[in-house]
Amino acid sequence: MSKNSWSQKIVHQSERIRLQTKFILAFLFVSLFAVTSVAYVTNYTTSRALIDAVGNDLKNLSNSQGVAVGDLLLHQVELLQSLSLNEILINKANLANALYGNDLAAIQTVLQQKDTAWKTVTETDRVAQIILTNTASDELLTFRNRFPNHVEIFITDRYGALLAASNLTSDYYQGDEGWWQHAYNNGKGNTYMGMMPNQDVSSGTFSLIIAVPIYEKRSRDVIGILRTTYSLQNIGVLFQSSILHEDGLRLSLLLPNNLALPAPYLSASSHAPDESLLYTLDDELIGRLKTMSFAQMSQHQVIYLASLGPVTTIDANPLITSLSWSVVAQHDRDTALDSVRAQQRSIWMLAVLLLGLTAVSGVFAGRMLSNPILRLTAVAQQIRDGNLQIQAAVESQDEIGELAQTFNNMTRQMRLSITQLEEHRDQLEHRVAARTADLERQTKTL
Repeated sequence: MSKNSWSQKIVHQSERIRLQTKFILAFLFVSLFAVTSVAYVTNYTTSRALIDAVGNDLKNLSNSQGVAVGDLLLHQVELLQSLSLNEILINKANLANALYGNDLAAIQTVLQQKDTAWKTVTETDRVAQIILTNTASDELLTFRNRFPNHVEIFITDRYGALLAASNLTSDYYQGDEGWWQHAYNNGKGNTYMGMMPNQDVSSGTFSLIIAVPIYEKRSRDVIGILRTTYSLQNIGVLFQSSILHEDGLRLSLLLPNNLALPAPYLSASSHAPDESLLYTLDDELIGRLKTMSFAQMSQHQVIYLASLGPVTTIDANPLITSLSWSVVAQHDRDTALDSVRAQQRSIWMLAVLLLGLTAVSGVFAGRMLSNPILRLTAVAQQIRDGNLQIQAAVESQDEIGELAQTFNNMTRQMRLSITQLEEHRDQLEHRVAARTADLERQTKTL
């Protein structure tokens, strides 16, 4: 069947539909188009707004946690700097430095010999006990007990020789270490914080080296270095507490090598953390996260909304910002968008309700509009059948009312015309009868 035939058939079928049904269908079609259009636009704009709100919340969370981590690290530096002012530590360094001669080469030779001998030293050896049980070591132990995340603390003299420690260290001579040279800074002193955390081989936990110079009070000369190994466990605890009771939300510490350390991994302490928790982000995703409020990422076949916030402080302390660390905030997309889906369901349920009300209203409106026309049609049919006495009820002052009035005027004119025709017929019949009578009389006369 051709396209024209189909269209003609449709037109033909539509012509057979009752007027009332046409009114109702037209009303429903217009209402359906209007309601669905408004529902779609409202659903789209509301969904985008809610998704943006979720993304902005993630961005705010990552930024706030980045500042919280930065403040936590800066606080550790301040604690270490306060400890470096301890009189016992200063005196210990001054006494050790006073024992050296002026021959730097000889000093280095002695230190290297002691460092070599230290490799075989155990904690119970006398030389180790001298380092671990002096008054300066007691101060370091007190500090570690008060702040247990500083898992290893020790001090060296101005040449890098070990003076006191909370734990038995692997090396006696520290002067050849990069962190020591940075903190000593050719005798000028500088605060050191390692950019890359160290991972303990046995426990798998990550820790950070922080070192500050010990200054002579009067001359402000650098007389030693105070170093700590700070466990990142507190960062994990900080992350965990900030997302407590939040389903599908995760926080991770992102290092400069793109390795991400999730909160459960960082906060693990009693056993080796699950290595499968660690993950890496590619440069392309990191680039998008740095330029956008949030982006989607896939991990372990789960889609997340993710945002990135730099580890810094409120005043953008250069020591902290130079770490180039970031906080990754992730939210399971399905969980994060629950509110969006709930809003979508509400909108479409409201749209269905409105369509139902529209359907009922369409039926009443169709009847209200079509019934006067149907009654006029019935009047016209009776007029067609010869009932000229019928009158159309004038129910309104609109076009339908005018049409009813026109029908009444038309029937009145028709009745008048018929009456006049009947009178004219009667007159003609009377004349014909009179003429016939005259003719009959004339015939009889003849």
